[in-house]
Amino acid sequence: MWRRALLGLGAVSITLLLHVGPAKAAVSESISLPPGSNPNDIVAPPPGSGITDLFFTMSGTHKIGRLNPATGQVVQTYDLPGTAGTDRGVDGITFGPDNNLWYAEPLGRRIGRLIVTGPQAGQITEFAQTTGGAALQGNPAYLTRGPGTTLWFTEPTGIGIGRDTIGMIDTANPNAGITEYSVGGTGILRMAQP
Repeated sequence: MWRRALLGLGAVSITLLLHVGPAKAAVSESISLPPGSNPNDIVAPPPGSGITDLFFTMSGTHKIGRLNPATGQVVQTYDLPGTAGTDRGVDGITFGPDNNLWYAEPLGRRIGRLIVTGPQAGQITEFAQTTGGAALQGNPAYLTRGPGTTLWFTEPTGIGIGRDTIGMIDTANPNAGITEYSVGGTGILRMAQP
């Protein structure tokens, strides 16, 4: 049984570290991806979700990949909306409290949702409006689950010098908009996943 997966930071491969059996003997396996994929982040499904595959970002090709850890095969890729050159790049990926996959698009200044199960599986929706109806001011990056039905993310860079923000989206009502909170400063702000 797999317990943990780590993403290789190489440009065209994912390296899985699998822990098997009670002795937890480690097995390492590399999976080749198309040139330019630039795999970045990887996430395992939440316990009890019924989802068994791992999902990972492919920043270079603007896709999300779905990997079966039992076979080591990429079973599906999802093309994300956007325009080459301006919106490319997906960074940050997590499962929300709704058991959907959520990701950040820093260059496109959007948060996206990918439905991975049920009759709407494969449907992608992106959100770029704040609760006041304005465009996001920052470049969303790392996401994590918050209390209740919320997701929180960092915006390490934004419009204007010193514009570091943290954002929040309610997965139960994402069309209501994204709330941004300024934290000031000019450093890089990152949020770790639990």
